[in-house]
Amino acid sequence: MLDKSEHWKSLDVRSVPTLRHRTIGACLMPSGRISRICTYTYPGLTISFDNGLLLRIDVTRPQWNFRLPIRVGDPEQRVYELFGKPGWQYEYDGMRQIDYALTGRLSVYIREGKVSRIIWGVG
Repeated sequence: MLDKSEHWKSLDVRSVPTLRHRTIGACLMPSGRISRICTYTYPGLTISFDNGLLLRIDVTRPQWNFRLPIRVGDPEQRVYELFGKPGWQYEYDGMRQIDYALTGRLSVYIREGKVSRIIWGVG
C-alpha cells in the first residue's frame, strides 16, 4: 500500500498554457468568510481553487499525471492494488464510482473495466 499523505503535494502545470480561466464569483459563507472560487481548465484537466487554496483536481485524459500512481486508462484492478478496499462504491449509467478518504476525497470512475476519470478534492 502507498503512503497516502504524499500523493497530493505536487502538480506542476506552469509550463502548460491556460486555455480557460473562470472565476465563479464571490459569496458570503455562513462562517462570515468570503469564498471566491477560480477554475483553470486544460484539455482533460480542471483545477479549482477557493481563495487561492486547492479545492479540486479533475482528470479525464491519460497524459495528466501527478503524484497519484494511477492514470486514466489504467485497469480497474490497479486501483484496488494501490488503495485497497474503497470506502464507498456507486454504480450508475454503466459506470462505477469508487471513493476513498485519503488526505482529501479521491473518486475514481471506472467504465468498461478501465479508469475513465479521477477526481480529488478537499472536504
